[in-house]
Amino acid sequence: MKGDTGKMRNTPFESRVSQQRLRYSGIMNREGWQRLLREDLTERQYQIMEMKYVRQMSQRDIAKQLDIAPSTVCRTLKRAEARMRKAVRYI
Repeated sequence: MKGDTGKMRNTPFESRVSQQRLRYSGIMNREGWQRLLREDLTERQYQIMEMKYVRQMSQRDIAKQLDIAPSTVCRTLKRAEARMRKAVRYI
């Protein structure tokens, strides 16, 4: 849409996408990913993702350390990964 000045105006959807892009524009570095994980995941999801992907622990070892069922670890990882996919969808 053009206004009186001839400049393009953002629709509400475009503004929302632009805000998402600004929010996640720094994720291409390690600190950016850590911030994204902290902002978008629950504390438990963050903890399990960190144990799995940073410490390279197996799901069984994570379950033992946290004293939870392995199926809970698996389910939490799947939910965390789904949240991450949704968070970076607009990049």
